[in-house]
Amino acid sequence: MDKALLMAEHRVLFGDNRFRSAGKEYYEWKIYKNPYMDGEIYLEIRDGKVVGSSTATPKRIAILNEVFLTAELGDSFTLPEYRRQGINLKALKHCAEYAISRGINLIYGGPATQANYRLLLKVGLLPCSYIKYTFLTKSLKPILFAMKTVAKRFLRRDSSTNMSYLKYLLKPKQTQPKFVYPYENYDENDFHLAIIDKFNEQVDALWGEPRYLFFIYRDSSYLNWRFFTNPDKYIVLAAVKGEKYLGYIVVKMSKDNRTGVICDFITIDDRSDVFSALVKKSEEILKRNGVNLVQIECIVGSAYYKTLNELGYYDHGPGSYQHLTIYSKTELGKRVLENGGSWHFTLGDSDEV
Repeated sequence: MDKALLMAEHRVLFGDNRFRSAGKEYYEWKIYKNPYMDGEIYLEIRDGKVVGSSTATPKRIAILNEVFLTAELGDSFTLPEYRRQGINLKALKHCAEYAISRGINLIYGGPATQANYRLLLKVGLLPCSYIKYTFLTKSLKPILFAMKTVAKRFLRRDSSTNMSYLKYLLKPKQTQPKFVYPYENYDENDFHLAIIDKFNEQVDALWGEPRYLFFIYRDSSYLNWRFFTNPDKYIVLAAVKGEKYLGYIVVKMSKDNRTGVICDFITIDDRSDVFSALVKKSEEILKRNGVNLVQIECIVGSAYYKTLNELGYYDHGPGSYQHLTIYSKTELGKRVLENGGSWHFTLGDSDEV
C-alpha cells in the first residue's frame, strides 16, 4: 500500500491549501524522509476507499534546556458521508498511540476551535490556556487594501468595526523601504542579511539562553530538512555576524502570489533589532514579487508580537486568539499544560505551510 499516494489523493478532496502542496511527494518528505524517525500515516478504509486520515510527524522539542522527541498530529480529514462515526477520533488516537510507542514524550496538535473542541478533548488534546496564539496582517499596498476591505465589510453590514479598521489602515505608516534587489546582501548595524540555501552546523539549536517551555529544536538538521528538502519553495533570510547566525526568517507566497506568509523566525535571545531588520527585508522581497498582503502567526505578548505591532502589523483582536493543544496523557504533556511558561511557536511549527 502506497500510503503517501493514498493520503495525497484523499487530501485533495478537501480543497486546496493555498500555501503548500499536498501531493505524494509532500507526504513522502514529511513522513518518510524525516530527520529523526519515520512518522505515521493512518488511513481508514471502508467500502474500498479511504474515508478518513491522520498523521504524526516526529520532531524534537526543547523544554528550557532539556530536549525531547515530540510529534505533531495533523491531516485529520473524514469524508462528509462518513462523519459522526468516530473515524476522526480513531485516527487521531491511533497516531498518538503510535508516537508514544516510539518513545515520543510530548504530542501536540493545532489550535482548539469551536468546531473541533469536543473531538480534541476525547483524544486527550487539551488547550494550553495560558498561551494565546494569533495571526497578524500588513498590507504592502495599504490604500488599495483599505478600499477593498471596507467595501467587503459594509456589504456584510459589519459596521461595528468598519471605521476603526479604516482608520488603522490609512493612518501614517513608517516610510515604505526602498527596494533592494532581493538576493543582495547589505549591512545592518553589526550584522548583515543574506538569502541562504543551507544552514551550516554552527547553528545554535536553542538560539540563545534556554527560555521557552515549548520550543521546536531548531538545529541545522531540522532546519535544512524543513525548508530546503521540502518539495515547496521557501525563501530563507539569515542575519549573520562573522560565522554566527543571529537569526533567520522564512517566507513564501500563496499560489496566486498575492499573499505572502512569514512561516518561521527566531533570533538569538529574541533580539528585536535583528527581527525588525529581517521582517523589513522580507517585505521588500515579497513586494518585489507582487505580494499585496503579508500575514504572520505568533504568540500574543511575545517580543516578536510587540515588534510586529511596532512595524505596522494589524492584530485582529481577542476574537482571533487561539489556544494550541497538548496531549495530556503523558507526564511531559501534563508538565507543559500545568506549569506555565513562555512559548515560541510559528506557522512553520505546524503543517499548514
